[in-house]
Amino acid sequence: MKFDTAKDKLHGLILWGFIVILAGVLFFIVLKSEEVALVPILILLALIGFLLSIWFATSYTFLDDHLLVRFGVLKDKIYYHEITNIEHSRSILSSYALSRERLVIFTN
Repeated sequence: MKFDTAKDKLHGLILWGFIVILAGVLFFIVLKSEEVALVPILILLALIGFLLSIWFATSYTFLDDHLLVRFGVLKDKIYYHEITNIEHSRSILSSYALSRERLVIFTN
């Protein structure tokens, strides 16, 4: 079974704010520079793509022997037999989530 992550307004505002700022910087570089600065443009496009992947491709998939966590382009497997505890948390740093309401999975 696949579940998309819950998304709250605060995380959306922060993530989309970064995307808009990076897109503005990219737009400024492209329009204002006389020479094409390829490296900064590629870096900004990669960052924007990574942030968009976090928003649109974060999910949790329950498979036969493990939980597959996708956080944008990053993937993590959590095997069920390694889980020692699950707790409710509101800490931003505790897990892959786009909401303050989250579960923390502890493993061996």
